[in-house]
Amino acid sequence: MANFANLDNAVSLHVLRDLQNTVGGKERDRIASLFAAYHKDVAEPVVAQMATDSTSISLRERGIAELPFSLSRDLCDEVQQYYSATPCHNAHVPVYSDGILRPVSGAARDFHYGSYSLEQTVRAPHLLELALDRRVLERVIAYLKAVPTLYSINTFWSFPQERSGLTQDWHRDEDDYRFLAVFIYWTDVAVGDEGPRHEVAEEALDAQNPEPDREQAPETAPPARGEQCDEAAQRLS
Repeated sequence: MANFANLDNAVSLHVLRDLQNTVGGKERDRIASLFAAYHKDVAEPVVAQMATDSTSISLRERGIAELPFSLSRDLCDEVQQYYSATPCHNAHVPVYSDGILRPVSGAARDFHYGSYSLEQTVRAPHLLELALDRRVLERVIAYLKAVPTLYSINTFWSFPQERSGLTQDWHRDEDDYRFLAVFIYWTDVAVGDEGPRHEVAEEALDAQNPEPDREQAPETAPPARGEQCDEAAQRLS
């Protein structure tokens, strides 16, 4: 006999995903608020606790903030050494790759990216501990106003090539109804147009277009190109 409970859950997930891909930002946020209401007993005390926290204020007002702590050089070197010795896929996430594992040196020569499977990433030193760090989670809860779910940990190299890659130009992620991404550099990155990530603050984006089109880049934003760097994106929703 079919498991109708599982079938119902699967249909609900498909409907929610299809709906997410068709509504604008304001509607997505309203739907997220409905989900968040089920977590308010847990989330509201943390939201109140973080009300005067500078990182939480920046997230709330600008949509961007720096982590309230730094990582040691030894820790970053240990993570970088693990990934340098681990074969990678030739896309910013493995699902978009050709499925062939290559040495990092080969990927750097021929492709824009080198990325790793979830199985490879969870074996990396320190990553899970950082993803579940209380200092991170408290600020994520305050921003989402809900108990978060860690749904992706993605580590990738970004290599300089003659032309920019898919995520090396301006784009807008729309991973969930309400979500937050934590980016960590594992290598030093030069300051300037050709090095670090660039973000558009929420108020600047809203001033140009209150309801921007999906994947639309702000016209006044400077171009960005990815220099060789290694990023771990811990995405929580």
